[in-house]
Amino acid sequence: MAIFVVAMITDIIDGYLARKWDLVSVVGAFLDPLADKLMVVTTLVMLVSHGWLPAWLVALLICRELTITALRTIAVSEGLVLAASTLGKFKTTFQATALGFLLWHHETDFLWLFHVDVHACGIVLMYFALFFSLVSAGSYLKSFFEHAPTLDAQA
Repeated sequence: MAIFVVAMITDIIDGYLARKWDLVSVVGAFLDPLADKLMVVTTLVMLVSHGWLPAWLVALLICRELTITALRTIAVSEGLVLAASTLGKFKTTFQATALGFLLWHHETDFLWLFHVDVHACGIVLMYFALFFSLVSAGSYLKSFFEHAPTLDAQA
């Protein structure tokens, strides 16, 4: 859990500094999201193998990621950039937080005041992540297909 949280925090800092210092590159723009997706997908699959997440939920999340990545690749090859949406950022935030909770997994006392089922919190957050994942996928698909006639005309 600690390694995952540190990786997510350093990824946020890395992205912030790259934009702040104008060190954005084509290679970085490709590799950074790829590394993020590999880390998240590996964690999701591991959680299924432990029985901590339902396989159907992970399958939906992975299918969404593959679909949107393929869609963005097609769009870029046609000169269209599908920028990250606010919905997609919500998805990422909920998903990363949920994964942190699920990796902690154990019930714990919060500030010695009340008992928290961390796993249950992680599951609830993952359902929010799934919601934003599917809604943002619809948004990306809508945006792509709104530009599809323009892309065909350019070919």
